[in-house]
Amino acid sequence: MEEKLKKSGSITFPEGCDNAPRKRMLIDLYKAAAACEEDYIIANATETVKWQIIGQTSLSSREEVFKKNKNVSDSNDSFD
Repeated sequence: MEEKLKKSGSITFPEGCDNAPRKRMLIDLYKAAAACEEDYIIANATETVKWQIIGQTSLSSREEVFKKNKNVSDSNDSFD
């Protein structure tokens, strides 16, 4: 996953989240989404996941997340 992030851009997150498992899980999910790691998302998100990117878009399923990730990675665009 880290190698794909290096190729596609970067993601920043606070260091020292090892004592906050829910934050760590969210960081790992964001990394997986940024790296288009569908297997990780399938293993860690329900089919009816709700992902709202405030002021930009709202996704209502894993399929929508995958589709948005594919569009973003194909166009080298952002989640806008």
